[in-house]
Amino acid sequence: MPTCVGALHVQRVGSGPAALLWHSLVVDSEEWARVLPALVRHRALIMIDGPGHGASQPPPSLFTSAQCADAAMTVLDTLGVADADWVGRAGVRGSAWWPPRGTPTGSGPSRCWARST
Repeated sequence: MPTCVGALHVQRVGSGPAALLWHSLVVDSEEWARVLPALVRHRALIMIDGPGHGASQPPPSLFTSAQCADAAMTVLDTLGVADADWVGRAGVRGSAWWPPRGTPTGSGPSRCWARST
């Protein structure tokens, strides 16, 4: 799926409330394999391979955590998902980015805000 950080590989499985899963650095969405059976029973999971990871394309340039959050919002928009919980790992501060709809803050194109966890 095309995003501001390049084409990202996205998998969507399950049904129910949406949860977006973003892996840690140096791995890919396979990081979620051990918990996937438990999560998919209750949630629609949207798993993303980050830029240059797994089946995603290499990024066109250096990128920031805010751009990754914006890319995740693009994925949700493209899939028509209005609301999703973010499940992330600390590698790209994924667990610190919460993408609330209609709450743009900070500078640049990001529509997310940082929240300490």
